[in-house]
Amino acid sequence: MAFIFPKTLEECFKQIDGFWHDSIKVKVKQWTEDEFSGKAHHGFGMWLRNNWQLWGGSRLSKYFNNLGIFHPDDMSGIILDSYHRYLTGKEIKLEEQINFYQEYWRNANEQNKKK
Repeated sequence: MAFIFPKTLEECFKQIDGFWHDSIKVKVKQWTEDEFSGKAHHGFGMWLRNNWQLWGGSRLSKYFNNLGIFHPDDMSGIILDSYHRYLTGKEIKLEEQINFYQEYWRNANEQNKKK
């Protein structure tokens, strides 16, 4: 069976649901969003960035680019936070997440201009 890259956030959820055992999902639900993101960012988040080709070229990276998200760390952060919210039945608040990362980069760019 050929691997098909997800092209939307909802497709990410379906794929993660498909390859994570229920026991992992139960554990993830027990963690806060911050705990999950902290534990997953460098391991599973790196896997997402590399295997889903978030560094460029995949349909998923283009999906995020169209939303105004350009850094793969930000993309995987949104996927992880959104997946935790999805699992725990919380509102995804995608626009809020996008705004957070865009504001971060605006501030970072302003700081660089001052140097």
